[in-house]
Amino acid sequence: MTTPDGWVTRELHGLRYRCLEDCGFCCTFTAEANDHELLRLRSKFPKLPVTRSEGMTLLGLQGGCGACTLLKERKCTAYEERPAHCRYFPFHVYFGRRTEVYVNRCCRGVEVAPGGDLAAKFKAQVQDLASPFRLRREQEKADKVRATFERNARAAGVWGDVDVEIARLLERGASWFDPATWPATPTGADDEAGSPGEAWQVALAPFGLDDAVARPFHLAADLQWLGFQGGAAGVTAQHLGENGTLVPFQELDRFDEWPELPEKVREGLFSVIARLATRDLLAGSIYHMVDDTAYKIAVRDAAEIRFADMAAALALRADILHRLGIPWDQVPAEAERFYDSAFLDHPTIGGWL
Repeated sequence: MTTPDGWVTRELHGLRYRCLEDCGFCCTFTAEANDHELLRLRSKFPKLPVTRSEGMTLLGLQGGCGACTLLKERKCTAYEERPAHCRYFPFHVYFGRRTEVYVNRCCRGVEVAPGGDLAAKFKAQVQDLASPFRLRREQEKADKVRATFERNARAAGVWGDVDVEIARLLERGASWFDPATWPATPTGADDEAGSPGEAWQVALAPFGLDDAVARPFHLAADLQWLGFQGGAAGVTAQHLGENGTLVPFQELDRFDEWPELPEKVREGLFSVIARLATRDLLAGSIYHMVDDTAYKIAVRDAAEIRFADMAAALALRADILHRLGIPWDQVPAEAERFYDSAFLDHPTIGGWL
């Protein structure tokens, strides 16, 4: 299988994938449908609920935060008519400085397999369905946005070589999971060096959101859908039902201190950061942070903040998973699954298929 020239497909290699029976976790993500797909769905489901957001048509969720309304007993009732957005999963195409293919590790059907290759599945699920015109157009749009960002950043004196900064920060290794080794907060806030400070608050923030759809979810090894709600005072683990019910099953006390993680766990979590750093999305999210501050911070400082945010998000998830009974030796791989969708959702100077 070949992809258009210049595409980065490294994530397709060394993995295997199969859709798991009675899983349906991907159906908890809001699906987008184009006009043609919606017309086809509405011919079979006249009362199919949809919402409109930023020019997109989104299929409704049961109970406002459960699975897609087309899912029943973890089976799609419109499988043959499902939108391309559903068919693409667990693959994503990102348009940044280059076009890259990602594989979402939140999917339990994705497993590390030396010698494995998902190129044929990607071709069947994405490349054969996506319009070549749209792919070119999305990359062209991303190129224009990035060029505008670079001009603005250079004019503001905050431009920097993001690849150099990422390589520099990777040299710190697993010390990212020991805040005592961190330098002073790049933003000049009141946090002292060695304090998780703002990064820890950023990691906790999604768990406290009022909108359940925006809070973190996780697919457990036994295919239970898990939700979480809370903050520094404590987090409640919940079972998410297909119909949108969230049933508390375990209270996890206090998350106001950085967790004590075993050395092997810190090393395992750093390997997750190192993998994520190969994605151009990281550079795009660093650029977005600079743009979002109206060019008040430099690329160098934004890179420092993003690494701290990643470390805090992974450390928090590792702590939660261990408190839920996951053995330490399994925590890094499980935390990677828990975090991957959150990483892919980061705002970016770039675009998606």
